[in-house]
Amino acid sequence: MQLPKYVLKRSKNALRYHRRIKGTKEVFTRAMRSKQNSEASAIQREAADLTAQYEAELRYRQAASPDALSHGDLERAAAEHLRKLELRAGVLYDRNATEEEAGWNSVAADDAAGLDDFIDDLRDKEREGVGLEGLPESLRPERLTPWTAEEQKKFAVIQTAAEALRKPRRRPPRYLSQVMDWYAVNRKAKGKENWDTSSREYKRIHARFFKVLAVIGDRETEGLHVARAINDGLEEYVYQERERGGVKGQSVVRNLSETLSAFRRVSKVFKLGWVIETPEVDDSDVEERGVLMPKEMEAVLQHCLSKRDAPSAAILASIHAMIPTEVGRLEPDDMLLDGTQPYLRLLTGKTTLRRRIVPIVVGLDVMRESLPAAVAWIRSVKEPSATINNRLKRITGDERHTLYWLRHTFNDWATAAQIDVLSQAFIAGWSVAGREGRFSKRLTHYGAEGLEGDDRLLALTKAQRKVLKRLIDAEAALLGKQSNVVPLQR
Repeated sequence: MQLPKYVLKRSKNALRYHRRIKGTKEVFTRAMRSKQNSEASAIQREAADLTAQYEAELRYRQAASPDALSHGDLERAAAEHLRKLELRAGVLYDRNATEEEAGWNSVAADDAAGLDDFIDDLRDKEREGVGLEGLPESLRPERLTPWTAEEQKKFAVIQTAAEALRKPRRRPPRYLSQVMDWYAVNRKAKGKENWDTSSREYKRIHARFFKVLAVIGDRETEGLHVARAINDGLEEYVYQERERGGVKGQSVVRNLSETLSAFRRVSKVFKLGWVIETPEVDDSDVEERGVLMPKEMEAVLQHCLSKRDAPSAAILASIHAMIPTEVGRLEPDDMLLDGTQPYLRLLTGKTTLRRRIVPIVVGLDVMRESLPAAVAWIRSVKEPSATINNRLKRITGDERHTLYWLRHTFNDWATAAQIDVLSQAFIAGWSVAGREGRFSKRLTHYGAEGLEGDDRLLALTKAQRKVLKRLIDAEAALLGKQSNVVPLQR
């Protein structure tokens, strides 16, 4: 994916906006909330916002006095000043404050914004003039020296920042459940017609939103890790609709459309910093979703054992009933592959229904060698599934095959092997009525030592070996053939 102009890759999966300020040797640089594997549209939107900040910075530098700056430019400069101080507008506002408390809050705002320090610095320089008319006589030094244009502008910015600290700021809807109702009557600002909340059409949209929210879970919009919870819930919703409900991909995308717009609009208006990504949807028809034949699965395994690269490790994880986005969330502590019962531990994402233990029974050497690289690769590319899909098509010669067929194959083989549905749920993440995630969630709290030799892990590993027995036998045969090669004696 080609990044927008001035957007550069940072370490790991991060991005930054980096642009030289015209006429100077200084650089305007900002760390971005978007990641390298974020949607192109999300990266472009954030880059456009940062370009607007850059242009405001230019106007600020070129202005001969504060009067040459618009109110919007002053507010942007004040917001940037507060950002550097790790403050936000409205933090000192208290609607229930007494008159005396409000006065102290005003003093605190001046101090927090740096107004007192700025005036003290000017006093030390013994300067006064334009812009000081509003200051008490006690603050005016004896010698009168006009302020420079930079000092005038800085004073105006700090004053605006202090005012912002003690003014009530616009607050977003308190809970996610209130987001759609807010969006319905605030669409005009985006050039769209507001919805009639009593109409049949809005009631349909409202019902779709709450169906998604039931998976995400309601929470405060200004809480911790809200964007991650939303993105995880969106992926879980897609999984439930496609894998379990058999809903067509186009329908899933349509049902999510206004929900995504509502979350993104609230984040932008109230500067919440959410990066909401459109979840990947398998858009093949339900009737076309199939499984790979045993010989095809053996060919895929052979390819992974010989290639041994990052995509091969991701494919092996898919054979074990994982998907790339889950692999991309793995941390080093979750890759427990050196014990007698090697497994992967999924603790984040996919809601509690998908936190689970995945025993690794085939391709273990490749997983140990290349899984960390696979995690990094998935985090760094826009659509890792496209690479995997292309490989599957080349290996099998069938253009219909996608990585989702590997999960379908696991499901089909687990049913044929008569694996109980609870074990399938704990390994592959499918829910079981009345038992959703409870045992699986508790199981994942243990580390490598805590689960080593545990009866539950042994039972899951036994089930996994039973499901993938064909591939275990195929791997043994392949490795056996390799081991029969006698090295030349020289």
